[in-house]
Amino acid sequence: MSRIRLVLFDAFDTLITPRLPIHVQYAQEAHKHGFSESVITPATVRSAFKPAFRKTTELFPEWGRHAEPKMSPSEWWMMCIEETMRMAGAEQSKLEEVMPRLGKALLDRFESAEGYRAFDDVVPCCESPQRAWIPYGKLTMNVVTQLKQAGVKTGLVSNADDRILKTLDALGITPLLSHGTTISQIAGYEKPDSRIFEAACRTAGIESEVTEGATDKHDENGEEHRQFQGVLMVGDEVEADYHGAVSAGLEARLIRRPGDFSDGAKRVSEEEERETLHRDGVHVIRSLKEVMNEVKHRNGL
Repeated sequence: MSRIRLVLFDAFDTLITPRLPIHVQYAQEAHKHGFSESVITPATVRSAFKPAFRKTTELFPEWGRHAEPKMSPSEWWMMCIEETMRMAGAEQSKLEEVMPRLGKALLDRFESAEGYRAFDDVVPCCESPQRAWIPYGKLTMNVVTQLKQAGVKTGLVSNADDRILKTLDALGITPLLSHGTTISQIAGYEKPDSRIFEAACRTAGIESEVTEGATDKHDENGEEHRQFQGVLMVGDEVEADYHGAVSAGLEARLIRRPGDFSDGAKRVSEEEERETLHRDGVHVIRSLKEVMNEVKHRNGL
């Protein structure tokens, strides 16, 4: 196998995850802003969030990118939050009164280390007595830094709006990525669309090429099969991250850490999918440390 030149990471449930389930955090902020704990509960928010997200997406696709007038992602999320609270049982007059403050509190929370945390194999964190979250990557080497020191480029590909950039900054992840982020809201394509992977590769200065020695160099449309040699995509969603990357001509690794995954992740439990993953030959890893081990092996380090 070729040496690894570039590793691309998904964001949610690959590098970062909510500190608490999103519906719990929404309910907490609602209670701080005067909503009754007997009305707005984690359960009512959980049942409301996906329908509200779907409704807002149908009305204003791609975080309002094509709305007239054009919406910012923050404006889009304010609408989604308001619809979530309404569906969760919030009284309308009270919602109209507190929504500007409640919406801003939730936006700020999920743009910071209060709402999200990095997994321990990305930027390990330790807690000070003052509950300030300090990037442990400043004290010890993390996997992404190891890749950089090994001469391997790194980047991120995420189906998200640009608010995730603030989250990555807050968690100390952005400086670790040598070739930045490719975000669907900005790129105009969502995984598993091949074009978003191609854009990320080209940002890192890597172009596709025809695989030497391939027995079938053309697809059913007569176009050449092209590969991004030495590029690895790591993510947690089978279709978006794994099959999307493979279809674009990259290699892929599906990460399956022990434990639960966050609400909204487009996957089922490992037990439910194990047979399918085995049948399809999906390469599963348990930790980002396995990526570093593969780099060392393939790059002769």
